[in-house]
Amino acid sequence: MSSDPFSQQSQSRDTKASRTLNLILDAALSCYERNGIDKTNIDEVAREAGVSRTTFYRYAKNREDLFNQVLKRDAQERTEERNVALRYHDNLADVLIDGALFNMRGRKHRTMFKLLFSEDQPSAIGRGNLSPANFRPMARSMIENAFNRELERGNIREGMTLDLAVEFICRILLSLMAHPDPFLDDERSLRQFLEATLLPPIIKD
Repeated sequence: MSSDPFSQQSQSRDTKASRTLNLILDAALSCYERNGIDKTNIDEVAREAGVSRTTFYRYAKNREDLFNQVLKRDAQERTEERNVALRYHDNLADVLIDGALFNMRGRKHRTMFKLLFSEDQPSAIGRGNLSPANFRPMARSMIENAFNRELERGNIREGMTLDLAVEFICRILLSLMAHPDPFLDDERSLRQFLEATLLPPIIKD
């Protein structure tokens, strides 16, 4: 049975569009690393990607939209990597501690984290995205299943809800990411700190 030529053409266009978008996002990330977020302009990104301004504007409305798309792609990649890293974790305590450690490792190695939390190149565009609201979906996806399991077991502190736990986790992690010393290179101390501060408000003794 022959395949639908119109469907094949549509898939080909989608593949090309996805490839072009990723080319532009890769170029933007390279420019951000080289010049900083706020000093990167559209012409430079288009040149780096090897596309025209007309093509660029098919994929990004402006500099802010471009940055948001780079950030969104990085978040998706980080979520997939985190899910692999935590795939065998069953209890909430392990998810919380190892999830926080995973993010702090990214603070040292992931380009977007370095750019967002850099003190050398503060970015108005980047700083505008450092809100708990932008981190809640990732935090929720990280803890929701484990939280609900512990809730069924009666291990969650009275009055603590999933929404409150997500908010609390976001604010703790954002604080640590923005001011990582002295924990950035000392995971043992960071683990002890998190066990003493992050777990008690959420999980019963």
